[in-house]
Amino acid sequence: MPVRLALVLNPRSGSITDPDALVEQVRSRCDELTVHAPGDHDEAIATGPDRLLVAGGDGTIAACFAAAAEHAIPLAVLPAGTANDFARALGLPLELDEAVELATLLPARTQATWGGTIDDRPFVNVASIGLAVEAADVAEDLKPYLGPLAYGVGALRAGVEARPVRAGLVVNDASVADGRVWQLLVGASGRFGGGSGLGEAEAGERSLVAAWVPAGTRLTLPFRALGLRNRTIERQPGVRWWRGHHLIVHASQHGEPTAWNIDGERWEPATQRVELRPLGPVEVVVGRA
Repeated sequence: MPVRLALVLNPRSGSITDPDALVEQVRSRCDELTVHAPGDHDEAIATGPDRLLVAGGDGTIAACFAAAAEHAIPLAVLPAGTANDFARALGLPLELDEAVELATLLPARTQATWGGTIDDRPFVNVASIGLAVEAADVAEDLKPYLGPLAYGVGALRAGVEARPVRAGLVVNDASVADGRVWQLLVGASGRFGGGSGLGEAEAGERSLVAAWVPAGTRLTLPFRALGLRNRTIERQPGVRWWRGHHLIVHASQHGEPTAWNIDGERWEPATQRVELRPLGPVEVVVGRA
């Protein structure tokens, strides 16, 4: 039976040095291949492939993840971003040659995987307010020069300059927290920033994990950063966390809606109130059958 694949390719992703060569590498391992630009995932699925492939960073992956969930089609990931947190969370190969081999392998083992939405915008790792937004802004300018190290530099600068956010959190229809936070993180896979993350969030779970990091003295921030790096932030004194299927967040700074960091990208909501829900499941290719 002919193997038909559709590839959504972001040629501007940091790890793709030769997009044409990558396309030919994939084409050599299947019978039919169509190639599509980011945002054209529905068009890619309309070609009737056996599997949807996505080559890009986590932002590109999230959009394809949502399309795969809607159309119930398996998804294979060619991690080509700076940090590749989603691939790391699932234990996927980070080298493109190995990733292509796995993505084009039929049959292959898949894992039912969950992401999330924030006001219908998909994400696969973490959506957060507070320090992560400031850190991402700094890291975005530095990623072409420092790669994954840019996240660390961004975090250091945010720790010096950022201000707390006023937030309220509702989990499964219950109001659970209200006050000022350094960070509020909502995780699907839980990974972000080149390995940092939420230890309680797992991509295979049909729930989101929210971690509330209260504002206080700035001297605690290195301790909080260590907890994120070690994925133990939920266990730290003063930090509270919940697991839920429907979250509502009210967040503001100076009376205006606060910006969010969604899988490393800045997002400006129209209102202070946003809703977050699980997205999936999607069968993601993770290994040999």
